[in-house]
Amino acid sequence: MKRNNELVLKILTTLSRHDDPVQLSLCQFVGFPDLDQEGLDDHVALLEEKGFIAIESLQSGHSLYVMTWEGDDFIGYSQDVVLWRAATQVAGHLSFDHFYAILKDLILWKARNIAEEISQKKSR
Repeated sequence: MKRNNELVLKILTTLSRHDDPVQLSLCQFVGFPDLDQEGLDDHVALLEEKGFIAIESLQSGHSLYVMTWEGDDFIGYSQDVVLWRAATQVAGHLSFDHFYAILKDLILWKARNIAEEISQKKSR
């Protein structure tokens, strides 16, 4: 499976828009024309394995998913377009774990820099 970070983000944002558990299906991801059911299932399994989503219940033989706090954090980290692109360029061929670690590190680096700027302004 070739990991698609944009699809990961789309799955998470789809779940974030719902208060109740959601069934995920191909029709929700029309913006990914090369996506098939196996690819969607692989990405959902990855997100479940990493703790970004959880199976809430089964309904009519289909899994219903909810987003976890970790998944919500990922959405938050992805909001900085510049850092998202940087993480993608640096970790494009690496595992999802590496991509996520780099993205989090970049966000923390940016937060530290902003905190230092605020601290320096207050001390003047």
